[in-house]
Amino acid sequence: MLKHFHYSNVTFKKQANGDRLVINGEITNASLQNYQAVLFRIFLYLKKRPLYIASITINGFNGGQTRGFEQLIEDLEYSKVIGSIVGCEIVAETAY
Repeated sequence: MLKHFHYSNVTFKKQANGDRLVINGEITNASLQNYQAVLFRIFLYLKKRPLYIASITINGFNGGQTRGFEQLIEDLEYSKVIGSIVGCEIVAETAY
C-alpha cells in the first residue's frame, strides 16, 4: 500500500440515467513525487461488512496535486444500497 495519498469529499449519488451507484470525490497526492499513473482500490462498507467495489486509475498525478474522480459501480443499485453505506475507503495500490 502506498502512503501520501488522501481522499476527501466522497459522495454517493444515483446514476443520471439509471439506478446504479456513482461514487465521486477527490484524491490528493501529498508526496513530492510525480507519477505517470496510480491505481486505487475502492472499498465500500455496507453495515460494517467490507465490500470491494472497484478500481480507478489516475494518470499524470503530480506531487501536491488534487484530482477529482467519478466511478460508476455497475454491480450496485443505488436504491438498494444507499441506506446501508456506513463508510468508504480508498487505497493506493500501485504507482509508476
